[in-house]
Parts: sequence; structure tokens; C-alpha cells
Amino acid sequence: MREIGDENFYKEAIDSEVPSLIFISKKEASGHKELVSMLEELEKEYGDCVNFYYMDASKNTTPEDLGINTFPAIVYFRETMEVDRHIYIPSREDIVSVLKRLCNRG
Repeated sequence: MREIGDENFYKEAIDSEVPSLIFISKKEASGHKELVSMLEELEKEYGDCVNFYYMDASKNTTPEDLGINTFPAIVYFRETMEVDRHIYIPSREDIVSVLKRLCNRG
């Protein structure tokens, strides 16, 4: 998972031809480490069709711009549009469901 910040969020994650998953969190947030581990695992399976990014909410204002103030959160984009978000600690199945849609895998 590549780290992105306010300065490259739009160009890297939003304006990309490839769909994006943006994991927005603070390292001290409950569930942070577990989600990092899960997302790194899912990146191996879906990284060929979705870009995986991490944004540190304590260093950036983009989460506030997106209306996110609880962490961790995951936001998904395709063709400059937000297609889904989790503002809770999602299950693996919740994430896979969205990734399958983004990758057109049923």
C-alpha cells in the first residue's frame, strides 16, 4: 500500500484510470493494525485491478474534506467518482464485495 497525502491525492487516487481504495486512518486508531494486515493481503489478490493507498489522517486535511472524522475509514473511487465507503471496521467480506465490483469480478 502506497502512502499518499493531500498534495497527490487527486492525481494519484481520484484522477487515475485504475480504481482506487484509500485507507484513511491514524496509526493509534482502534483496528488500524488489523486492517493494514487485511488490506496488504487483499492487495496481493486485487492489486492488478485496484490501486491501494494509505492516508495518515493526522497529517492531511483530505479526510475532513471528504466528511470523514472517524477512523479507520476506507473510500473507493472509480473514474473520479466515489463508489463506496466504510466508516467502520469492515469485515473482509465487506471489502471483497466492493473490490469485486471495482474489478468486474462478479
